[in-house]
Amino acid sequence: MRTPNKVFIALALLFSASASFALDFNKDPMAGFKAAMENNGNEAPAASDPAADRAALPEWTVMVFINGKNDLANFGDSDVNEMEVVGSTAKMNVVVELGMLKKGVKRYFVTKDKNEFDLSSPVVQDLGSPDMGDWKHLVDFANWAKAAYPAKRYMLVIWNHGSGWVSTKGISYDDETRNHISTPELGLAMKAIGKVDILSMDACLMQMAEVAYEVKDFAEIILASEETVPGRGYPYHLVLKDINALAAKPTEAVAGKVVGTFNSYYSGFNAKATHSALRTAALPQLAALLDDWAAAALAYPDKAKLRAAANETACYYVDEYKDLADLMGKVSKLTADPLLTAKGDAVVAHIRGQLISANAATPAMGGGSNGVSIYVSRDGASARYKALAFSAVTRWDEFLATLPRYYPPTPPDPFDPFNPDDLIVIH
Repeated sequence: MRTPNKVFIALALLFSASASFALDFNKDPMAGFKAAMENNGNEAPAASDPAADRAALPEWTVMVFINGKNDLANFGDSDVNEMEVVGSTAKMNVVVELGMLKKGVKRYFVTKDKNEFDLSSPVVQDLGSPDMGDWKHLVDFANWAKAAYPAKRYMLVIWNHGSGWVSTKGISYDDETRNHISTPELGLAMKAIGKVDILSMDACLMQMAEVAYEVKDFAEIILASEETVPGRGYPYHLVLKDINALAAKPTEAVAGKVVGTFNSYYSGFNAKATHSALRTAALPQLAALLDDWAAAALAYPDKAKLRAAANETACYYVDEYKDLADLMGKVSKLTADPLLTAKGDAVVAHIRGQLISANAATPAMGGGSNGVSIYVSRDGASARYKALAFSAVTRWDEFLATLPRYYPPTPPDPFDPFNPDDLIVIH
């Protein structure tokens, strides 16, 4: 017979006592182990009350994944300094993974301080230099944060460059590894993380129907922008103040306040910026309505008018990203087709009444932004686009394939997030 070794005995004692203590990652990491050993041989602790345990948790854990391993590096530590204006509170944990170009990656439990220039929050983990463009590393961060800092609700913020659905691009660019998280990989990541209450993308161009549909089952609300995001990103000193003040309020109220604060902040700089809160529960119906609209568009004979309507629609830094509600209106106006108009009106009503719970655009945007964009390509639908979850449940990709090709007279500069000359001031 094999004799159980000391490690096995110690672990057995540790886990048998787990009902009587909880690991606190901000204190002595051996404290729980010592407590378990001291309890050995004593009376078994009473079973804990799950309802009471949950009631004692903070309302929120805000998990911020800052991939500054690129030309946004200088904004990374300044944003953590903004977070330290508020810090973690009794109602809110703030946990950050901060990666900096050639400086490695560290995890912080954010605490309040008055130093505007240096980080004083304790480093919880020093990770070396992992690949922050690997979706599995995002999973590792979020699941670690949820386990180490449990709360009643969770907000995951992904901070980096973003470029919408395009699978050759995506979000969370790591210049050191030349890797990034594509839209399908973001869906895989969120599935592995499990549901969060708010998924926020402090990154450009991410509030798209295609992106949202990929992660719809894993977040209640998606906070993101149709347009590019200024390099400073969220005003975290204001956003965290809002979350803390509204901590016990419904998730939609918290998300709506973030949208308003973001808009007020950038309106003061006369910057072009948008932000919206999207209800993921409304995405299946959006897909069904768009599928109906696409069927009508496929049957409509004058495809040149559909292309002309798309060209007149409010668009963003990537001009193939069109505001969805504005597109529906432009098509109805230009074609005057009763069926397209009825189907388009249904889409718009759903966007404004159900899908988007809060939406704002700065005055510099000039109107036309209704909270969610969609891809209208210049030349058909690629195999990568057809592979998206959104394409599997709608005929939008088939509609794109019928549009006449279109190339603007002066093509825009190539979008290259890895080029330090590009997007210096936007996420």
